[in-house]
Amino acid sequence: MTPLPAGLHEGVPEAVYHKDPTAGVSASASILYTLYSQSPRHAWHAHPKLNPRWTPGKSTPAQAFGRAAHAVLFGTAKVVALDFADWKTKAAREAREMIEGQGDIALLARQADRLERMHDTLRQGMKSHALGDVFDEGTPELTAIWQDDGAWLRGRLDWWREKDDLIVDYKTTEGSADPDQWSRNLFSLGSDFQSVLYRQGVAKILGIMPRFVFIVQEVDPPHAFSVLDLDDAACEFTTNRLAHAFHTWRECLRTKKWPGYPSQVCHVSPPVWAVKAEETRALAAAASREIITEAV
Repeated sequence: MTPLPAGLHEGVPEAVYHKDPTAGVSASASILYTLYSQSPRHAWHAHPKLNPRWTPGKSTPAQAFGRAAHAVLFGTAKVVALDFADWKTKAAREAREMIEGQGDIALLARQADRLERMHDTLRQGMKSHALGDVFDEGTPELTAIWQDDGAWLRGRLDWWREKDDLIVDYKTTEGSADPDQWSRNLFSLGSDFQSVLYRQGVAKILGIMPRFVFIVQEVDPPHAFSVLDLDDAACEFTTNRLAHAFHTWRECLRTKKWPGYPSQVCHVSPPVWAVKAEETRALAAAASREIITEAV
């Protein structure tokens, strides 16, 4: 595989991107979040150029459906609907394997119908949204490659709208797309790393600081969606976390040491939520005793 130079690249297959097409060993948002939230050893294990036994992970049904949703929305792959009730029969599995072997995406007919309704709901809804129909013009699945202080970095932009300097990241959820609820997932899954890192990458490549938004859509009817971005406080919070992860990444590359969890005994303190719960229980018990005493 010929390494890709720094820049924005169209048409890079997803499998090629995940194998790290850079000239060095590059960090992605997911690798840096793995390092930050777990350990450098976990990041080493997840990297195709560091772990000699690395293999692509198998997609969960939700991830496979999300990939299909991207393909329908962006028109980046052919989706073939198969008229089976499920994938349990030999005939269904063989048909799916044949289609996927051609590089296409196989869906059950009912799944394809659902995706069509999701797509229609999203496109119609975006026309009346304050952001506007961002999908009327743009480039899908751009691979961004750049260097920062000598270290290689990479990202995969779902949708790049050049005329607005806007990056759109489309996500599907089996839960709620309510902004207050999904914002918790945003930080717990490390999606905030995407937002900050991709903006930094485009700024490095093009010399402009783009805007980044998430569009989150529910897979269940009525297929409601919300559009979110990070406010200034969230950007600063994540920039600090990302900087810490990147510093550790560079140090691990330099020393070729990828430690796991701490090698000493870790003292455990009661979590804040448990302390508050116990305080509430104690207050309720004390109030109950007072009531009983007054009654007596």
